[in-house]
Amino acid sequence: MMALAVLRAIGFGLDDAMDMIQSRRPVVDFADVYVRSVEEFIRSYQPAQQERG
Repeated sequence: MMALAVLRAIGFGLDDAMDMIQSRRPVVDFADVYVRSVEEFIRSYQPAQQERG
């Protein structure tokens, strides 16, 4: 279920990310504890800054 965290980190909203995953994997189980964990991660996530050369 790393896909949810990756989609959230690149800017997808929670509902959009979950819908995208479910459209491709209909048997997905979004356990509440996992979704809460992803959202907690997103609150503290800071993307790396890209160096300009």
